[in-house]
Amino acid sequence: MERYQNFSCSIDSIGSLQSISAAATITSPPASASRATPTTAPIAVAPIGTLANAGEPRIGMTSVEVKAIWGEPVETDQDEPKEGRVEIWRYADGRSVQFNNKHRVLAVQR
Repeated sequence: MERYQNFSCSIDSIGSLQSISAAATITSPPASASRATPTTAPIAVAPIGTLANAGEPRIGMTSVEVKAIWGEPVETDQDEPKEGRVEIWRYADGRSVQFNNKHRVLAVQR
């Protein structure tokens, strides 16, 4: 059985001890070395609606993303065409969104 890895191995073969050259390369910093305190900086996180391309749901979006864009639907229905069960969200202005069983957008009707 062969094994592959993307880093060097410090053991010459399975079941043997660590090679001298690999053990010699392991060093620890001197005691006098100062340890830098890690600093943190805030990162900007875009709200879900910003990621949605100007307020239009797209195929593959989650139901959470659609709610962030269009809000709560006025009506929800379940249907089971031959392709599998879908959930349909209908909005007051005639728009609708179909979701698959994993709550991902299948179709958008405007």
